[in-house]
Amino acid sequence: MPFLLLAGEAVAGCGGDDLDGDDDQVTTSGPLIPSKRDYISQADGLCAFYESRVEELGKERFGLNAKDFKVLPSGQIVFRAGHRPSDAAIEDFVLGTAVPTLREELDEVRAITPPAGDEAQVAAIFDAAARAVDGLEADPATFADDAAVRRLFADARRTGRRYGLQECGL
Repeated sequence: MPFLLLAGEAVAGCGGDDLDGDDDQVTTSGPLIPSKRDYISQADGLCAFYESRVEELGKERFGLNAKDFKVLPSGQIVFRAGHRPSDAAIEDFVLGTAVPTLREELDEVRAITPPAGDEAQVAAIFDAAARAVDGLEADPATFADDAAVRRLFADARRTGRRYGLQECGL
């Protein structure tokens, strides 16, 4: 919310009474740069949304309810005994739903302006996540193996945590 308040204050400071009638000039100082705390809040909020979205899409795709499986912070789905779909169905879900959703998440998180001076560090987190998603796409069977998914996303998760992100790092 503080970021939104700052944006409102910046807009409120534009324009005003111009006694010479020359009020059609607008100057901007560039995009508003969030604090690290605000950036982390925004990014983690998006990542949490997408994690729950993959879970909801999985429920619909496999006809399961919330008690039949859960999505781990790594993005991997863990099924309750006796409720696991076939490998072919899981791979179809990974390629048709999970990977495109993870790529959408990455696009949206990358669109958030990082704090000044943190651009390279933030880019490294999401570059590592993109490499992991590429690996998942190349071998969708990995999605069914918790240890393999953890290894695939380890670099993104580690660099994300080091920066302060809790939900991102896939």
